[in-house]
Amino acid sequence: MSDNEQEESSQVVLKEDKTFVTFFQSLISSNEDTDTIRLFDRKGYYSIHGEDAVFVAMMHFKSKKSLKYWSISDSNPKKKIKIDNDGSLSTTSSQQQQQELGLAVLTIRQGYEFENIVKELLEEKKKIEIWSMKPNSKQQWELVRKGSPGNTQMFEDVLLNTSEGSVMMALKVAREKGSIVFGISFGDATFKTIGVSQFIDNDNLSNLSSFIMQMSVKECLLCSDVKNYDYQKVKEKLSDAGIPFTELPKSDFSSKNAEQDLTRLLGTVKNNLPDIEQEHAIQSASCLIKHLDLLSNPSYFGKFKLEKFDLDRYMKLDSASFKGLHIIDLKDSSASSVSSTAGVSGGVSSGSNKDQSLYNLLNQCNTPMGSRLLLQWVKQPLLNAEEIEARLNFVEAFYNDLELRQSLRSNDLKKIGDLDRLSKKLHGQKATLEDCVNLYGIVSRLPVVLQSLNNHNGMHQELIKVNFIESLESIMSDFGKFCAMVEKTIDLDLANDKHEYVIRSSFDETLRGIQLKKDQISNKIERFRVDIADDLNLDEAKVKLHYSEKEMFLLRISRKDEVAIRDKKKYIVHATAKDGVRFATREIDTLNEAYKKWSAEYLDKQDGLAKRTLQIAASFVPLIEDLASLIATLDVFVTLSHVSSIAPIPFIRPEIIPLGSDEDGVGTVIIGGRHPCVEIQDNVNFIANDIDLTRGQSQFQIITGPNMGGKSTFIRQIGLIVLMAQIGCFVPAQKATIAVVDCILSRVGAGDSQLRGVSTFMAEMLETSYILKVATKNSLIIIDELGRGTSTYDGFGLAWGIAEYICNQIGGFCLFATHFHELTILSDLLPMVKNLHVSASTENNTFTLLYKVDQGPCDQSFGIHVAVLANFPSQVIENAKQKAKELESFESNTLKQNHNKFLEEFKEINFNSEDVEKSLSLVNSLLNKYSIDIN
Repeated sequence: MSDNEQEESSQVVLKEDKTFVTFFQSLISSNEDTDTIRLFDRKGYYSIHGEDAVFVAMMHFKSKKSLKYWSISDSNPKKKIKIDNDGSLSTTSSQQQQQELGLAVLTIRQGYEFENIVKELLEEKKKIEIWSMKPNSKQQWELVRKGSPGNTQMFEDVLLNTSEGSVMMALKVAREKGSIVFGISFGDATFKTIGVSQFIDNDNLSNLSSFIMQMSVKECLLCSDVKNYDYQKVKEKLSDAGIPFTELPKSDFSSKNAEQDLTRLLGTVKNNLPDIEQEHAIQSASCLIKHLDLLSNPSYFGKFKLEKFDLDRYMKLDSASFKGLHIIDLKDSSASSVSSTAGVSGGVSSGSNKDQSLYNLLNQCNTPMGSRLLLQWVKQPLLNAEEIEARLNFVEAFYNDLELRQSLRSNDLKKIGDLDRLSKKLHGQKATLEDCVNLYGIVSRLPVVLQSLNNHNGMHQELIKVNFIESLESIMSDFGKFCAMVEKTIDLDLANDKHEYVIRSSFDETLRGIQLKKDQISNKIERFRVDIADDLNLDEAKVKLHYSEKEMFLLRISRKDEVAIRDKKKYIVHATAKDGVRFATREIDTLNEAYKKWSAEYLDKQDGLAKRTLQIAASFVPLIEDLASLIATLDVFVTLSHVSSIAPIPFIRPEIIPLGSDEDGVGTVIIGGRHPCVEIQDNVNFIANDIDLTRGQSQFQIITGPNMGGKSTFIRQIGLIVLMAQIGCFVPAQKATIAVVDCILSRVGAGDSQLRGVSTFMAEMLETSYILKVATKNSLIIIDELGRGTSTYDGFGLAWGIAEYICNQIGGFCLFATHFHELTILSDLLPMVKNLHVSASTENNTFTLLYKVDQGPCDQSFGIHVAVLANFPSQVIENAKQKAKELESFESNTLKQNHNKFLEEFKEINFNSEDVEKSLSLVNSLLNKYSIDIN
């Protein structure tokens, strides 16, 4: 945009109070934190200033046109001011002109606009401050609210509907016996949880990476230790993960009062405080409590729950796996995790599709609590085979009972609202009588849920009874007093008929008198309705009485009958909507004003009783949380069974092999496996494929074949099937035996990491190096097209070396998709290596991708055929064919003549020899000889 265009799209507002500008400038100059956005409450709207205004304008409105500029000069206040491209005001050499420059300002409305901007700022990892004018002052401002991505306590009213909490992490790094040790405390004041975890990590900090991803950490408090080399690596890891962090002195990480502080928050510390061996984690907990200022709010005392995150319980997943397998939607994901080819086996389009991620595919939950729990399960697959089997039993119970599943999904669970949101509102004293009525309605639905569960008589009947029926009966019994209170104190008839939420008039003589006045008015309006129907010559049933809290009483007729009041001045039309035309008369409008007045007086008189009712309701928060947990778990199991049953081909229950079953002949075997996210796409007839990852026999699979042939989709689907099984979900296959893996490590995609200043090849090497250092014999490794970012010889050499290292040194399960056909020779040298290829047909001079994975290596290259499919110019195709023919002839006379000889000599090298240097020297000599022959 040109300067002139910007001038026309902005306004110069006349003089603003210099006192505010001076205050604002001093506020900015005294605080160098550029990640803090300040909003000023102007009683009806908010204003944002300076660079903050520019940032918010571009973030929310995607334009600077909403910006205005305040002139702070006494002279020539209407002078046009030149605006730079970044939205700031241009400076000039003249001191006088500099003093005339204005201040950028953005105004935002209270309500949805303010709430959306707060949410967006937190998603952008910004801190927020809300400033308000001091009481009885027109000049002095004070900070009234502040928040950050990991601390949203003061914005709970804005964030009540968010799907995830705001997890703040306090972290201390130490060295013990030569190992890196992390002491972590994590907390979410919104959901009243505080947790601890202490674990040893490797030099790649893989455990820390998994913790950050799997716990959805939003912000970190870091114990400063600048002399510690590990500390610098932690800072880099947090920066790479996009986690804002604040460095704090060691004095903030003191365990001196930790037990006392935790006791106040937890209510009791007995059997709750972690073992003394977790000293670093306890120190971090002390820092977290202090920074979140939890002890300043007495309502928190005794309300928090202590969680202990055990890394050994969950599969390890890092950001590369989340992105590469598209497990969840990551905001910073630069590419689709599945092929963008619109093929049979490979692909979905790169356009938006809600089912592209595994979580979006599975998330058909009926309740917000269920969606939150499912997200946690997807991020934290289990390692314990017994726990996995227990979840599969529940899924199987609902999978096999169609009537129960449909009843719960179609009727029972759908009518249960967000219990987490209700409990937060009640605890934060932000609830209303309407919330009490809503909770009453949810509790009233529980007998229906209970009846549906009692009707189940399948093979897991006892499991359902112990885990759901008995718990639900106990919760319903405990809610008895709450229901009795609501029925006694709140007028449920008014709530159901008119959506008015008030204390029963029978509770107070004054309220009874006011209610009598309101009833008299509503009765008069009803008589008017009957008379007006007669006046309009319409059937009485066609003139309906419409009530809303905002509009009070109006009459409504269908749009077809609108002609009856047209051109009749005594009838005043208030609104026209799909349900009809709403209108009134002057008499009805007058009665509405009186009704509104008495309603306001009623609310004023009932205030004390309403507050007392809400206080009693707040005492049921722990019970609401128990119910929310129970309903969430039930919802997830029902949802997983539903998704499994409605797939194009229903999912099946996998057989689970416990972690650590490392004897030969054990592994993952999948018959007719499918990619769960690709098979549901429109116009896709998915080709199912098999895989056999048997330890000692076929645990390392090399997949070759043409581009677009489905290699990437195939290896990703194996990763997703394994992950789904360890979540406790049925899987897309005809039959599946899944060996539990401790982690899924992936190296997929070949995009440059330009924001990090890292090339394609360097990104490949960094990710692959991480895999080689982290993987164990119980890991699943997925590598796709390694070595494309460098020369052919270097790429092949690295691919060979990495593959051999995985086989001989790590011994884990591996899927290795490659364009280096020469790599298939490994199957002749190592017994655990097997070859697979994606097939294609070239009959009758046509090229057809079959998307079928067959045994053995691919026997030819299809690069030119793929170019034809991509509509390359015919001249390019012809030139490529000619050059390929020349090279093929060249290879026939050189490389192919020595191929068998090279293999024979290579096989004779004793790689098990104790003289490793001699073996390496022989390999090097052979490679040199081979390369000389090529040249």
